[in-house]
Amino acid sequence: DVQIDPVPEQDEAQRGKLGGVALELGADWLLFLDADMTHPPDLVPALVRDSLESGASLVSALYFKKQPPHPAVSARRRDPSDPQLLTPIDTMDKGLVECEVMGMGAALIHGEVFAAVPRPWFEYAVYEKTGERTVTEEVSFCDKARAAGFRILTDTRLVCGHLRQLEIDESHWLKYRGLVKDQLAEDPEEEDDASSPGD
Repeated sequence: DVQIDPVPEQDEAQRGKLGGVALELGADWLLFLDADMTHPPDLVPALVRDSLESGASLVSALYFKKQPPHPAVSARRRDPSDPQLLTPIDTMDKGLVECEVMGMGAALIHGEVFAAVPRPWFEYAVYEKTGERTVTEEVSFCDKARAAGFRILTDTRLVCGHLRQLEIDESHWLKYRGLVKDQLAEDPEEEDDASSPGD
């Protein structure tokens, strides 16, 4: 039984402590499940299967930001002029989707990642465009994992809900998707940025 002391508004500290415990115990896997989410009943075996079959050491389920237009949290970078800018993955592509950043709300990470990636694993970073420390801990961790040679996949068939006053799921994003599709394709300034991948 491992007790983690609460550190208000510092998810990076909590996740870092859990990663350290997993490494110390020699755990094969570390599973992150956020309390403000609903998870499919087959989530854990499905993520283990995804990792074993794909060879990826970081896999996540699909979930969506709480704020409209509710894009996917998992994202890629596609704007060379702003390498920190994140563009949500296409959730209509059902299966295992390669991404550069995944959220930690429903994520399975192999223990080898913590052994290979230098600490601190989870830390907020500065978004250079604004100079503010708003790049969340998931982004920095995924960047370090990818730099160490690890693949990151999101299983878009495993859809989680994100709790607010109501549960945000794929249907909310699909309602907005058509409205913002042209903006996402044509205007990088309107795309989801690196400042809040898990909000």
